[in-house]
Amino acid sequence: QAVGPAWTRGEIEAPGATKDMGGWTASVYTAEQQARLGVDEGGNKASAVSDPIKYSREFLLTVLRNKVGRKYPSLTGAFRAFDQDCRGYISIYDWQRTFRLFNINASEADIRNLVEFHGDPQGRVSFQEFAAMIGSNSKPDHVPVPVGRSPGSVDRQLLCDGIRNQINWKWASMREAFMGLDRDRSGYIDQEEFGQALERFNISVTDDMLESIMHMFDKNQDGRVSYNDFLDGMMSRRYAM
Repeated sequence: QAVGPAWTRGEIEAPGATKDMGGWTASVYTAEQQARLGVDEGGNKASAVSDPIKYSREFLLTVLRNKVGRKYPSLTGAFRAFDQDCRGYISIYDWQRTFRLFNINASEADIRNLVEFHGDPQGRVSFQEFAAMIGSNSKPDHVPVPVGRSPGSVDRQLLCDGIRNQINWKWASMREAFMGLDRDRSGYIDQEEFGQALERFNISVTDDMLESIMHMFDKNQDGRVSYNDFLDGMMSRRYAM
C-alpha cells in the first residue's frame, strides 16, 4: 500500500508553494499547478462533480504573459495565433480555445473578467489592447494605422499604451501605481512627476508630447492629475479616442 503524498513517490511533480497551518508548514500546489494537473491544493485528484475552478484575472494574465513571452517571437505573432479566424480581434471563444491549449479550462465569466478593461462590449480585444494587456518589451512587427487617424494621434496612442504597459508591470494595483507616481504625496500627479515617471520607464518624449499626454489624463485641465483622473485615463481608454 502506498504511503505518503504521491509527489514523494515521484508519481506527480512536487508542490510549488507552502502554507502556514498554524504551527507547521504544509507543501501545497499553486493555482497554476492545480489547473494544469487537475488536482486540489493537497495534490488529490479533483472530483469531476466538483464546482468548476474560477480563475482570477491576475492568474490568467500571468499565464498569458508567460506563454506569450516564451512561445511566440513577437506580439504580432501571438495575436495572429490567437485570432485564428483572422477577424482582426480576439473573441471570447478565441480566448477560451487558447487557454485550453494551456491546459486551463476558463469559463466565459473568467474571460470577461480578464478583458474587462481591454475588450469592447462583446469582449473582443483588438491588437492595440492585446499589446496593452501583455505589457511585453517585445515589439510588434507591424502596427496598422487605424483608418481616419492622423499619424500624430496614432503615435500618441501608442505612447499612452506604452505608459500603461509599464504601469501594469510595475504595480499590482492602480492605487499603488498612483502613489508611486505621486512622489511628493500631494494627492495629485503634476507634469514634472509625470515626466520623471517616463524617465524611469525609459520613455523619451518632447515637452509638447508630455504636455499633450497630461491633457489627456487631466480631465478638468487644472495642471494636475487626481486619482479619479488617473483611473479614467488608465481604464476607460478615453485617451485612445
